[in-house]
Amino acid sequence: MKAIIKHSLTVISLMGLLWCSWGCRTVDPISTHRVSMDYINRVPTEKIPFNSTKRTKFLALNFSFDNNNCILPDRMYNDIQLTQYTHAGNNIDQAPCIYRKFAIPGSSDVLLVVSFGGITEWRTDILCIITASGYVLDTLEAEVFTNEMTVKQFRINAQNEIIISRIVPVSSSPVLFYSYFTEFMGYREDITYSINTSGKFVKKAEKRYRQKRYFKKDLENSDINIWDGGEFIPPPESFNSPPER
Repeated sequence: MKAIIKHSLTVISLMGLLWCSWGCRTVDPISTHRVSMDYINRVPTEKIPFNSTKRTKFLALNFSFDNNNCILPDRMYNDIQLTQYTHAGNNIDQAPCIYRKFAIPGSSDVLLVVSFGGITEWRTDILCIITASGYVLDTLEAEVFTNEMTVKQFRINAQNEIIISRIVPVSSSPVLFYSYFTEFMGYREDITYSINTSGKFVKKAEKRYRQKRYFKKDLENSDINIWDGGEFIPPPESFNSPPER
């Protein structure tokens, strides 16, 4: 009986902590584990609008991110469709670091960009919303780069909306990054997200552009970002739909 009471008090105390972690706002973290704010607080805050171009450099100092409890998704992809992957896990060569930090208007939360892949040929960037006390409220995959090819990138506009642009092959067979190919048919997909007052990503709109032929050399070209691909005429559908994770 004492153990049950003690457990109940612990749960109640934790709920109280989460309730009060931002001015008595109800906080719904994806994990009860808190990340260390030591490095996060020292990362300079980037201004918006911001485009994560292929030439955008990492921060001058390496600010590590504590992902020992696997709070953030850490997929390292093997195909352009983003269906085959391994996990960075505890691989020190693919250890995560903080790529950028942004303020969230009207909130004490911050928006971090955490990059997995390290010194390897793989790179996956994750956007994550973190409270001032270190709770991770939500995550969103924002950038994918493998074997010199970029197939997903992000931008943040002046309205603090996040646009994720991605190249999607139409083939049902995986197009592997490390296979021999020169081109494939696919389409560009732009998904726009906002951040609500609960610190969650909310999908606002999705655009799927007309199919075209994508060339490997363009995916490798550091001067051609996904939004520079010349997809001028989207099909009629531009719709809102529930978030897909």
